[in-house]
Amino acid sequence: KSTEKYYHTLKALDATPDAQFTPTETGKYNLRTKVKDQSGRIVVKDLTLTVYDELVNETTLSAEAADLGGSIKLTGAASGGAGAFKYVFYYKKSTEQYYHTLKELNDTAEAVFKPSATGTYNIRTKVKDQIGTLVVKDFTVIVYDRLVNSTSLSASTVVQGGSVTVNGQASGGAAPYMFVFFYKNSTEQYYHTLKALDETTEAVFKPASAGTYTIRTKVKDQTGRIIVKDLTLTVKEKLSNTTTLSEASAAVGGSVTIKGSAKGGTEPYMYVFFYKNSTEQYYHTLKALDETTEAVFKPSKAGTYNIRTKVKDADGKIVVKDLVVEAT
Repeated sequence: KSTEKYYHTLKALDATPDAQFTPTETGKYNLRTKVKDQSGRIVVKDLTLTVYDELVNETTLSAEAADLGGSIKLTGAASGGAGAFKYVFYYKKSTEQYYHTLKELNDTAEAVFKPSATGTYNIRTKVKDQIGTLVVKDFTVIVYDRLVNSTSLSASTVVQGGSVTVNGQASGGAAPYMFVFFYKNSTEQYYHTLKALDETTEAVFKPASAGTYTIRTKVKDQTGRIIVKDLTLTVKEKLSNTTTLSEASAAVGGSVTIKGSAKGGTEPYMYVFFYKNSTEQYYHTLKALDETTEAVFKPSKAGTYNIRTKVKDADGKIVVKDLVVEAT
Protein backbone atom coordinates (compact mmCIF):
# COMPACT_ATOMS: atom_id res chain seq x y z
CA LYS A 1 0.00 0.00 0.00
CA SER A 2 1.29 3.51 -0.71
CA THR A 3 1.32 4.20 3.01
CA GLU A 4 3.54 1.20 3.76
CA LYS A 5 7.36 1.13 3.74
CA TYR A 6 7.97 -2.38 2.46
CA TYR A 7 6.56 -4.48 -0.36
CA HIS A 8 4.76 -7.83 0.08
CA THR A 9 5.43 -10.67 -2.32
CA LEU A 10 2.46 -11.32 -4.56
CA LYS A 11 4.15 -13.99 -6.74
CA ALA A 12 7.53 -15.62 -6.34
CA LEU A 13 10.07 -15.58 -9.15
CA ASP A 14 9.11 -18.17 -11.73
CA ALA A 15 8.14 -18.49 -15.36
CA THR A 16 4.41 -17.91 -14.92
CA PRO A 17 3.53 -14.45 -16.23
CA ASP A 18 0.27 -13.84 -14.33
CA ALA A 19 -0.82 -13.19 -10.75
CA GLN A 20 -4.12 -12.23 -9.17
CA PHE A 21 -4.08 -9.27 -6.75
CA THR A 22 -7.17 -8.93 -4.52
CA PRO A 23 -6.96 -5.77 -2.41
CA THR A 24 -8.60 -5.93 1.01
CA GLU A 25 -8.89 -2.17 1.56
CA THR A 26 -9.54 0.93 -0.44
CA GLY A 27 -6.67 3.29 -1.21
CA LYS A 28 -3.63 3.47 -3.47
CA TYR A 29 -1.36 0.51 -4.02
CA ASN A 30 2.13 0.41 -5.56
CA LEU A 31 2.73 -2.69 -7.66
CA ARG A 32 6.35 -3.50 -8.42
CA THR A 33 7.06 -5.92 -11.25
CA LYS A 34 10.37 -7.41 -12.23
CA VAL A 35 11.32 -9.40 -15.29
CA LYS A 36 14.55 -11.45 -15.43
CA ASP A 37 16.03 -12.96 -18.58
CA GLN A 38 18.32 -15.94 -19.01
CA SER A 39 21.40 -13.77 -18.74
CA GLY A 40 20.31 -12.60 -15.30
CA ARG A 41 19.47 -9.06 -16.26
CA ILE A 42 16.50 -7.58 -14.32
CA VAL A 43 14.20 -4.74 -15.37
CA VAL A 44 11.75 -3.13 -12.93
CA LYS A 45 8.41 -1.51 -13.77
CA ASP A 46 6.22 0.14 -11.14
CA LEU A 47 2.45 0.45 -11.47
CA THR A 48 -0.11 2.33 -9.37
CA LEU A 49 -3.54 0.91 -8.56
CA THR A 50 -6.33 2.92 -6.91
CA VAL A 51 -9.00 0.87 -5.12
CA TYR A 52 -12.36 2.54 -4.51
CA ASP A 53 -15.38 1.58 -2.44
CA GLU A 54 -17.93 -0.36 -4.45
CA LEU A 55 -20.02 1.93 -6.65
CA VAL A 56 -23.64 1.97 -5.45
CA ASN A 57 -26.55 3.36 -7.45
CA GLU A 58 -28.74 5.22 -4.92
CA THR A 59 -31.13 6.81 -7.40
CA THR A 60 -34.65 7.37 -6.02
CA LEU A 61 -38.16 8.09 -7.31
CA SER A 62 -40.49 10.69 -5.81
CA ALA A 63 -43.24 8.04 -5.95
CA GLU A 64 -43.81 4.53 -7.27
CA ALA A 65 -47.40 5.27 -8.31
CA ALA A 66 -48.94 8.22 -10.07
CA ASP A 67 -52.19 9.48 -11.55
CA LEU A 68 -52.44 9.78 -15.29
CA GLY A 69 -51.45 13.35 -16.10
CA GLY A 70 -49.17 13.51 -13.09
CA SER A 71 -45.40 13.10 -12.96
CA ILE A 72 -42.63 11.30 -11.09
CA LYS A 73 -39.27 12.84 -10.36
CA LEU A 74 -36.11 10.76 -10.68
CA THR A 75 -33.20 11.92 -8.53
CA GLY A 76 -29.87 10.37 -9.35
CA ALA A 77 -27.47 9.64 -6.49
CA ALA A 78 -24.50 7.37 -5.93
CA SER A 79 -21.83 6.49 -3.41
CA GLY A 80 -18.47 4.79 -3.64
CA GLY A 81 -16.80 4.50 -6.98
CA ALA A 82 -14.48 7.05 -8.50
CA GLY A 83 -16.66 10.13 -8.18
CA ALA A 84 -17.74 12.55 -10.95
CA PHE A 85 -20.85 10.48 -11.54
CA LYS A 86 -22.94 10.55 -14.67
CA TYR A 87 -26.51 9.30 -14.99
CA VAL A 88 -28.74 7.96 -17.72
CA PHE A 89 -32.44 7.11 -17.30
CA TYR A 90 -34.76 4.98 -19.41
CA TYR A 91 -38.40 3.89 -19.31
CA LYS A 92 -40.70 1.44 -21.00
CA LYS A 93 -44.16 0.09 -20.52
CA SER A 94 -44.07 -3.44 -19.10
CA THR A 95 -45.66 -4.70 -22.32
CA GLU A 96 -42.85 -3.22 -24.47
CA GLN A 97 -39.60 -4.95 -25.35
CA TYR A 98 -37.27 -1.97 -25.55
CA TYR A 99 -36.54 1.02 -23.35
CA HIS A 100 -36.93 4.66 -24.36
CA THR A 101 -34.36 7.19 -23.23
CA LEU A 102 -35.69 9.64 -20.66
CA LYS A 103 -32.37 11.39 -20.02
CA GLU A 104 -29.07 11.03 -21.86
CA LEU A 105 -25.83 10.15 -20.05
CA ASN A 106 -24.51 13.32 -18.42
CA ASP A 107 -23.81 14.76 -15.00
CA THR A 108 -27.31 16.15 -14.46
CA ALA A 109 -28.90 14.05 -11.75
CA GLU A 110 -32.62 14.70 -12.22
CA ALA A 111 -35.37 14.01 -14.73
CA VAL A 112 -39.17 14.05 -14.71
CA PHE A 113 -41.19 11.14 -16.03
CA LYS A 114 -44.68 12.04 -17.31
CA PRO A 115 -46.53 8.89 -18.35
CA SER A 116 -48.91 9.22 -21.28
CA ALA A 117 -51.08 6.21 -20.47
CA THR A 118 -52.12 4.09 -17.52
CA GLY A 119 -50.34 0.82 -16.82
CA THR A 120 -47.13 -0.57 -15.37
CA TYR A 121 -43.81 1.01 -16.35
CA ASN A 122 -40.22 -0.16 -15.89
CA ILE A 123 -37.75 2.60 -15.03
CA ARG A 124 -34.08 1.76 -15.59
CA THR A 125 -31.39 4.01 -14.11
CA LYS A 126 -27.64 3.78 -14.62
CA VAL A 127 -24.80 5.53 -12.83
CA LYS A 128 -21.29 5.66 -14.27
CA ASP A 129 -18.19 6.85 -12.46
CA GLN A 130 -15.04 8.39 -13.94
CA ILE A 131 -13.27 5.06 -14.39
CA GLY A 132 -16.19 3.65 -16.37
CA THR A 133 -17.82 1.45 -13.75
CA LEU A 134 -21.55 1.21 -14.49
CA VAL A 135 -24.27 0.16 -12.00
CA VAL A 136 -27.93 -0.37 -12.91
CA LYS A 137 -30.96 0.11 -10.66
CA ASP A 138 -34.48 -0.74 -11.82
CA PHE A 139 -37.86 0.50 -10.55
CA THR A 140 -41.47 -0.36 -11.27
CA VAL A 141 -44.06 2.41 -11.51
CA ILE A 142 -47.82 1.96 -11.73
CA VAL A 143 -49.87 4.69 -13.39
CA TYR A 144 -53.58 4.83 -12.56
CA ASP A 145 -56.52 6.82 -13.77
CA ARG A 146 -56.80 9.93 -11.63
CA LEU A 147 -58.28 9.19 -8.21
CA VAL A 148 -61.61 11.01 -7.94
CA ASN A 149 -63.63 11.51 -4.75
CA SER A 150 -67.29 11.59 -5.82
CA THR A 151 -68.81 11.25 -2.34
CA SER A 152 -72.27 12.83 -2.02
CA LEU A 153 -75.01 13.64 0.49
CA SER A 154 -78.51 12.19 0.32
CA ALA A 155 -79.75 15.78 0.73
CA SER A 156 -78.13 19.20 0.86
CA THR A 157 -80.79 20.57 3.23
CA VAL A 158 -82.37 18.95 6.26
CA VAL A 159 -84.60 20.10 9.09
CA GLN A 160 -83.24 19.96 12.63
CA GLY A 161 -83.93 16.54 14.07
CA GLY A 162 -83.63 14.88 10.68
CA SER A 163 -80.63 13.10 9.22
CA VAL A 164 -78.60 12.89 6.04
CA THR A 165 -76.58 9.98 4.65
CA VAL A 166 -73.02 10.53 3.47
CA ASN A 167 -72.45 8.18 0.51
CA GLY A 168 -68.75 7.50 -0.13
CA GLN A 169 -67.86 6.96 -3.78
CA ALA A 170 -64.61 7.03 -5.73
CA SER A 171 -63.16 6.13 -9.11
CA GLY A 172 -59.70 5.80 -10.60
CA GLY A 173 -56.68 5.21 -8.42
CA ALA A 174 -55.97 1.79 -6.94
CA ALA A 175 -59.07 0.12 -5.50
CA PRO A 176 -60.23 -0.92 -2.96
CA TYR A 177 -60.86 2.42 -1.36
CA MET A 178 -61.17 3.55 2.24
CA PHE A 179 -63.26 6.48 3.45
CA VAL A 180 -63.24 8.79 6.44
CA PHE A 181 -65.85 11.49 7.15
CA PHE A 182 -65.77 14.56 9.40
CA TYR A 183 -68.18 17.39 10.17
CA LYS A 184 -68.24 20.81 11.80
CA ASN A 185 -70.69 23.65 12.18
CA SER A 186 -69.62 26.88 10.47
CA THR A 187 -69.25 28.42 13.92
CA GLU A 188 -66.67 25.78 14.96
CA GLN A 189 -62.95 25.76 14.31
CA TYR A 190 -62.28 22.02 14.37
CA TYR A 191 -63.82 18.98 12.74
CA HIS A 192 -65.42 16.06 14.55
CA THR A 193 -65.04 12.50 13.25
CA LEU A 194 -68.25 11.07 11.84
CA LYS A 195 -66.76 7.82 10.51
CA ALA A 196 -63.26 6.41 11.03
CA LEU A 197 -61.08 5.38 8.09
CA ASP A 198 -62.24 1.99 6.79
CA GLU A 199 -63.81 0.38 3.73
CA THR A 200 -67.43 1.11 4.74
CA THR A 201 -68.88 3.69 2.39
CA GLU A 202 -71.79 5.23 4.31
CA ALA A 203 -72.47 7.14 7.50
CA VAL A 204 -75.58 8.86 8.85
CA PHE A 205 -75.20 12.40 10.17
CA LYS A 206 -77.81 13.74 12.58
CA PRO A 207 -77.09 17.41 13.24
CA ALA A 208 -77.82 18.55 16.77
CA SER A 209 -78.64 22.14 15.90
CA ALA A 210 -79.58 24.38 13.01
CA GLY A 211 -76.86 26.03 10.95
CA THR A 212 -74.50 25.43 8.06
CA TYR A 213 -72.26 22.39 8.29
CA THR A 214 -69.19 21.40 6.32
CA ILE A 215 -68.92 17.66 5.73
CA ARG A 216 -65.30 16.82 4.94
CA THR A 217 -64.80 13.52 3.15
CA LYS A 218 -61.57 11.77 2.30
CA VAL A 219 -60.96 8.78 0.08
CA LYS A 220 -57.70 6.81 0.27
CA ASP A 221 -56.63 4.25 -2.29
CA GLN A 222 -54.22 1.32 -1.97
CA THR A 223 -51.21 3.45 -2.91
CA GLY A 224 -51.88 5.81 -0.02
CA ARG A 225 -53.09 8.73 -2.10
CA ILE A 226 -55.83 10.78 -0.45
CA ILE A 227 -58.38 13.03 -2.14
CA VAL A 228 -60.49 15.45 -0.08
CA LYS A 229 -63.98 16.65 -0.98
CA ASP A 230 -65.96 19.11 1.12
CA LEU A 231 -69.74 19.17 1.07
CA THR A 232 -72.12 21.75 2.52
CA LEU A 233 -75.21 20.85 4.51
CA THR A 234 -77.83 23.40 5.55
CA VAL A 235 -79.77 22.46 8.68
CA LYS A 236 -82.97 24.42 9.19
CA GLU A 237 -84.80 24.95 12.45
CA LYS A 238 -87.78 22.73 13.04
CA LEU A 239 -91.00 24.09 11.62
CA SER A 240 -92.77 26.07 14.32
CA ASN A 241 -96.35 27.37 14.19
CA THR A 242 -96.32 30.84 15.81
CA THR A 243 -99.84 31.88 14.77
CA THR A 244 -101.52 34.36 17.15
CA LEU A 245 -104.90 36.01 17.83
CA SER A 246 -105.47 39.74 17.78
CA GLU A 247 -107.63 39.27 20.90
CA ALA A 248 -108.28 36.36 23.22
CA SER A 249 -111.95 37.42 23.66
CA ALA A 250 -114.66 39.18 21.72
CA ALA A 251 -118.28 40.21 22.07
CA VAL A 252 -120.89 38.39 20.06
CA GLY A 253 -121.05 40.27 16.77
CA GLY A 254 -117.45 41.43 17.18
CA SER A 255 -114.39 39.84 15.58
CA VAL A 256 -110.96 38.37 16.23
CA THR A 257 -108.19 38.32 13.63
CA ILE A 258 -106.15 35.12 13.33
CA LYS A 259 -102.61 36.02 12.24
CA GLY A 260 -100.76 33.10 10.72
CA SER A 261 -97.00 33.01 11.18
CA ALA A 262 -94.27 30.40 11.27
CA LYS A 263 -90.52 29.94 11.44
CA GLY A 264 -88.07 27.20 10.62
CA GLY A 265 -88.84 24.51 8.09
CA THR A 266 -88.79 25.38 4.42
CA GLU A 267 -90.55 28.44 3.06
CA PRO A 268 -93.00 29.32 1.63
CA TYR A 269 -95.64 28.48 4.22
CA MET A 270 -99.36 27.77 3.76
CA TYR A 271 -102.04 28.14 6.42
CA VAL A 272 -105.45 26.67 7.14
CA PHE A 273 -107.71 27.74 10.03
CA PHE A 274 -110.68 25.97 11.67
CA TYR A 275 -113.05 26.77 14.52
CA LYS A 276 -115.69 25.09 16.67
CA ASN A 277 -117.68 25.88 19.75
CA SER A 278 -116.43 23.85 22.69
CA THR A 279 -119.83 22.14 22.74
CA GLU A 280 -119.37 20.87 19.17
CA GLN A 281 -117.65 17.73 18.04
CA TYR A 282 -116.33 18.80 14.64
CA TYR A 283 -114.44 21.80 13.33
CA HIS A 284 -115.64 24.19 10.62
CA THR A 285 -113.24 25.60 8.04
CA LEU A 286 -112.57 29.29 8.52
CA LYS A 287 -109.86 29.62 5.84
CA ALA A 288 -108.80 27.09 3.25
CA LEU A 289 -105.16 26.05 2.84
CA ASP A 290 -103.26 28.76 0.96
CA GLU A 291 -100.48 31.29 1.43
CA THR A 292 -102.69 34.02 2.88
CA THR A 293 -101.82 34.54 6.53
CA GLU A 294 -104.94 36.10 8.09
CA ALA A 295 -108.60 35.39 8.62
CA VAL A 296 -111.33 37.07 10.69
CA PHE A 297 -113.41 35.03 13.12
CA LYS A 298 -116.84 36.43 14.15
CA PRO A 299 -118.47 34.44 16.96
CA SER A 300 -122.23 34.07 16.47
CA LYS A 301 -123.05 33.32 20.08
CA ALA A 302 -121.48 33.44 23.48
CA GLY A 303 -119.24 30.61 24.60
CA THR A 304 -115.80 29.17 24.31
CA TYR A 305 -114.39 28.59 20.82
CA ASN A 306 -111.50 26.37 19.82
CA ILE A 307 -109.43 27.80 16.97
CA ARG A 308 -107.27 25.20 15.26
CA THR A 309 -104.48 26.52 13.05
CA LYS A 310 -102.18 24.53 10.80
CA VAL A 311 -99.05 25.63 8.98
CA LYS A 312 -97.55 23.58 6.16
CA ASP A 313 -94.09 24.23 4.73
CA ALA A 314 -92.69 23.54 1.26
CA ASP A 315 -91.46 20.10 2.40
CA GLY A 316 -95.00 19.10 3.38
CA LYS A 317 -94.37 19.25 7.12
CA ILE A 318 -97.48 20.31 9.10
CA VAL A 319 -97.54 21.76 12.61
CA VAL A 320 -100.80 22.34 14.51
CA LYS A 321 -101.44 25.06 17.09
CA ASP A 322 -104.70 25.37 19.01
CA LEU A 323 -105.97 28.70 20.36
CA VAL A 324 -109.04 29.66 22.43
CA VAL A 325 -111.44 32.60 22.00
CA GLU A 326 -113.99 33.56 24.66
CA ALA A 327 -117.14 35.12 23.18
CA THR A 328 -119.40 37.17 25.50
